[in-house]
Amino acid sequence: MGIAVGITGGIASGKSTVAQIIAQEGFSVLSADQIAREVVAPQTVGWQRLRTTFGQQFFDSQGNLLRSELGTYVFENSQALKKLNEITQPLIRQRIQEIIVQARSGLQPLFLEIPLLFEQSYQGLLDQIIVVEVTPAVQIQRLRQRDRLSSTAAQAKIAAQWSNAQRRAQASYIITNNGNYAMLSKQVIQILNQLNDEE
Repeated sequence: MGIAVGITGGIASGKSTVAQIIAQEGFSVLSADQIAREVVAPQTVGWQRLRTTFGQQFFDSQGNLLRSELGTYVFENSQALKKLNEITQPLIRQRIQEIIVQARSGLQPLFLEIPLLFEQSYQGLLDQIIVVEVTPAVQIQRLRQRDRLSSTAAQAKIAAQWSNAQRRAQASYIITNNGNYAMLSKQVIQILNQLNDEE
């Protein structure tokens, strides 16, 4: 019987790299970001609701959502962000639930990368949860390099999410990603072997 395994962690912890390693090992991996794009693809219910709510200015001439423009707008407007979440989050959750049901009827585990897994209460839907964590110092350094943020802005982004201790308390497996790629890969392979042994 297939199981659904969540992958999560703080911002800039290396969740996507862990997901890539798992995919390279031949497992099915989906990301919540990918699903978020699917639920607002042209002609979907989500797409229609966004057009009605936010207007044509956030869509190109082919009808594709201009994600960065809408993102900038909602970042500066808390009411708009609330509306966006009210439209998209139920659709994303519904799709993830459907994917998990399909996964359980299969033979292989399915891995779902969900950045805000705990913050959006997905833990009850999953069989196992892998938490990727880094020290705050490494996290700030990566955020500053990757997103060109100031230390203050990086700390604010980190503070808006659950802490390592909160995530750790609900994790099935913990990956510490303060080192290099080889060290990270070794931990991921160990977890995959453990999951294989448990089946």
